[in-house]
Amino acid sequence: MVLSWSQLCRGHYSLGKVTSRAALSCLSLGMMTAPGCVEGEKKAPPTASSESQLDSGEPSGASPGEPAPTAPTETSGGGIRAEAEEGSVSSPPVYQVSVSPSEPTAESTLQCNSTLIANSSGTPDVTFSMAISWLKNGEKISDSTGTTLSSRNLAKGDWVRCEAIVTNGFEAVASYASPPVQIRNSPPGTVPHPIVSPETLRRGSAPVICSHGNAVDIDADELSYAYFWRRNGQQSSAVVPGSQWRGPALMAGDVIACGVSAVDASGDKGPVAWSLDKTVLNTPPSQPMAVSVTPGTPSAVSALTCNATGASDPDPGDTISHFYSWTRNGSPIAGALAKTLMPGSFVKGDVVRCRASSTDGKETSAALLSPGVSIGNTPPSSPASVALSPLPPSKVSPLSCSATGSVDADSVDVIAYDYSWIRNGIKINGATGSSLGSAFFAKGDSIQCTAVAGDGSSGSPPSASTQAIVANSAPSAVANVSITEEIISRVTPSLECAFESGSDLDGDALTYEVAWQRNGQLAVNFSTDHRWFAPALAAGDIVACGAFARDTDAAAGPTLWSLPVTVSNAPPGAPTSVVVQTVAPTVASTLSCVAAGAADPDVHDTLSYLFSWSIN
Repeated sequence: MVLSWSQLCRGHYSLGKVTSRAALSCLSLGMMTAPGCVEGEKKAPPTASSESQLDSGEPSGASPGEPAPTAPTETSGGGIRAEAEEGSVSSPPVYQVSVSPSEPTAESTLQCNSTLIANSSGTPDVTFSMAISWLKNGEKISDSTGTTLSSRNLAKGDWVRCEAIVTNGFEAVASYASPPVQIRNSPPGTVPHPIVSPETLRRGSAPVICSHGNAVDIDADELSYAYFWRRNGQQSSAVVPGSQWRGPALMAGDVIACGVSAVDASGDKGPVAWSLDKTVLNTPPSQPMAVSVTPGTPSAVSALTCNATGASDPDPGDTISHFYSWTRNGSPIAGALAKTLMPGSFVKGDVVRCRASSTDGKETSAALLSPGVSIGNTPPSSPASVALSPLPPSKVSPLSCSATGSVDADSVDVIAYDYSWIRNGIKINGATGSSLGSAFFAKGDSIQCTAVAGDGSSGSPPSASTQAIVANSAPSAVANVSITEEIISRVTPSLECAFESGSDLDGDALTYEVAWQRNGQLAVNFSTDHRWFAPALAAGDIVACGAFARDTDAAAGPTLWSLPVTVSNAPPGAPTSVVVQTVAPTVASTLSCVAAGAADPDVHDTLSYLFSWSIN
């Protein structure tokens, strides 16, 4: 049936004919006010007395040879408007309709594409509009009249097509449907936040897991996950697929990452999401299994050693060494960080422990404390000097042994010395003091003393004096030396020195020697002759004799001198002549007696004579 716009909007325009399936009003089409309709004027809808060609997809009045119409434009209602050329017949434009993309998914935004094949013809004042509708699985989708269709209306497996309906403002004059497209499967989304755990990764960490959140699948498919592992920048083919690392043992310094892709029920995979790289850290060595201090019974002069054993390191190539520290009576010893603790850091009675930890040069294990060792008594050192005196030894006096120079590291200890004596290589029983009486040795014996330093708990090794041979003992002094002649004068023929015998401690036989002095000067040297013959002394001389004993070793005892004796005056001899010097004396004569020829042993004396007279 052919209708003119004048039947709808009288008297205003001369419009071309349109074909109609149903009567439409300007308002019901939701497009724009039809040309020729005056505001406020109501027009009667056309009657549907004839069949249109909507279902054929070919608009009425369209011929292939006609000039190309102008391109359609989108109206405010979402339709496509085509302007008819002036002077043309009122025929609607012809469109080819398609949906893109051609293989959509539930997350695609569909586009209804209309390509103008032939423009409208007829009355130039007629305006054609296009309205879009969408169908899903054969049913119209309400409220979907634009050229695009959002994914919220779609699901996997749906069949979707769009229709372009051409109207003249009052009724649909042509309809063009796209080929249907099926909503394809949507691959899963990206897996969120893959991470390699544990947070701190070391050799031997077990298990090493790829953790992640759940991916989203717009099709609501049940998802599984595919895992990939990368080691030092290379995807490792040696790793058994799975969320747990099942490849070669990780080494310190390795850099690993895991990748995860979600897989839906159709087998489609989402993109691979990779974790951040994680570096395999060095694994510190284990704590020592045992720590001990040697020696087990130390003293203040012992060097203590800390022994750590049993540590292990899972990182191949790492060399294990140890750090040490020491405690004394539970308190740290400042600066004591070596394996060996030298004397001077502890004293008798202290309890010492060492603490050892293992290190590979990069990290250090926890420390292990050893059992304590108690510092025991330190014996004093051997005497530095043992001296025998007097030297050489003899029977004259007892011997003395003196030890000095012992040192005791235990400062609280007092050192005392114990002595013993050795005669001719044999220890003398009962001789334990620092002196040895002469009764224990004789001339020719070899004597030695030894000394041991003690602190009341233990003693030092002994030190010995040098050996000394007991020397000969000189005889004792003689006694009571005297000159036997009580009066000595020049004429005394000889003098004799008398004395009491001396003694010899060695039991040697003795001989005696005598010497003579005159006026303090040696007059006769020592000899075994005890007499001084024809001494030729002078009156006033002072004479003494001295004597000493000599033993078989020719050792002389001390010389003892007699008391001095003064030589007496020797009387002169008688005159050899006495003469009265008168021939014939008378009573009146003075007689003279002349004496002559007297001699005096003391040659220096001056002689005079004493006279006496006798009568008859």
